[in-house]
Amino acid sequence: MLRYRYFFAIFASLSFYNNFASAKTGNPFSNNNNIYLSQTSSNGNPYITNNVSLDTIKSKANHGDANAQLTLGLLYSLGKRVPVDHKKELYWYQKAADQGNANAQLMLALSYKDGIIISQNDKKAAYWFQKSADQGQPIAQFELGLMYYEGKGILQNSIKAKEYYQKAANQGNVNALVNLGTMYDIGQGIPQDFKKAKIYFEKAIDKGSDLAKIKLGIKYQSGEGLPKDNKKALNLLQQGCKASPKLCDVQTHSIISKLKAQQN
Repeated sequence: MLRYRYFFAIFASLSFYNNFASAKTGNPFSNNNNIYLSQTSSNGNPYITNNVSLDTIKSKANHGDANAQLTLGLLYSLGKRVPVDHKKELYWYQKAADQGNANAQLMLALSYKDGIIISQNDKKAAYWFQKSADQGQPIAQFELGLMYYEGKGILQNSIKAKEYYQKAANQGNVNALVNLGTMYDIGQGIPQDFKKAKIYFEKAIDKGSDLAKIKLGIKYQSGEGLPKDNKKALNLLQQGCKASPKLCDVQTHSIISKLKAQQN
């Protein structure tokens, strides 16, 4: 479920919430009867600071406030203060997106892409990712880059993919950093450049990417484009596989075993 894979990351990266419960619960809203909203938000983010009642949120949404519309859509998605209702969730995303709210456009695009609460439609997903990306939304920029890379919902174009990955990477999007590193590593659609690949993998690692650790570890082990360094390779591969076992296939585990044997 793509939408939920990003859901809390979207909240965090866009300052969608404060006064949240502990990280253990993952609840982006307080346990009070009111959601925290700001009366002054004008950048397309849900309101986050003042204690405003659900009735006020609904009133603002019904009177055309795009930020309140987005907030209400998110509440219907999470089932906070209201029962879960995906039809109403989509309704309010659409209302806010039609007014140019970049984050509502993102949520609408993600809904069309994963096809869980609405019929899957890559063309509509690409359309709304484009709208959101053009306003500088980094997750939308990454997702649009991915759609260009894969040719889903839009004509395949590696140059465009690199362009939008770069825009997202410039804003610190870790997935874009990994994908840029991969594009430079294999030279798909752009000139192969191992030094740039290493730079982007290292930037992604600094942001906690286990996939980047595995990719760079394999580069150090193979010595392709980088000085061969089995110690660095083993360290990176073990870190990445321990934290994210699903990322490591049989071949990766085989490499780790061989590197361990060489150290003994």
